[in-house]
Amino acid sequence: VREYFLGFIYTVRKREKILIAVNLGGCILPSILAIKALFDLSIQISLIYWAIAFLLTSLLIYISARPVPGVGIVVPMFVPPIFASLISFIIVLASGAPINIIPKHSFSIGVLSSLFGADLLHLKDLQKIGPGVVSIGGAGTFDGIFLTGVFSVIFSLFLI
Repeated sequence: VREYFLGFIYTVRKREKILIAVNLGGCILPSILAIKALFDLSIQISLIYWAIAFLLTSLLIYISARPVPGVGIVVPMFVPPIFASLISFIIVLASGAPINIIPKHSFSIGVLSSLFGADLLHLKDLQKIGPGVVSIGGAGTFDGIFLTGVFSVIFSLFLI
């Protein structure tokens, strides 16, 4: 397709395929921090409790995430941190672990559940998004992953 702007001719190619990209700030860095937090938590709480919280939060985030054509997978901004904080609070209390680990637990659950529940489980919906670039941890889910890490810690501090 040829586009004209101020006398210049630009050739714009239309994408017919889907390109999957991984966002550094919305996927890789938060995941590294969440995995580090998980290793720190493994000393204080059983990983079975962490896995239960992870699966519950991932399921709730998966249900709330939607594929949007031309944008990608979009998650309502405050849904993941609220789920992560509340589920972490309940799981940590049920496990008998010290409550001071709730913010770290909430951070690791929120970030990894957002990535898994919103992005990875919705890879089957790529046809609904259409051709173009789908960024894991970017665009619509950047809020769902990066801000989940920030807000889940803040929300969990109110619960302690």
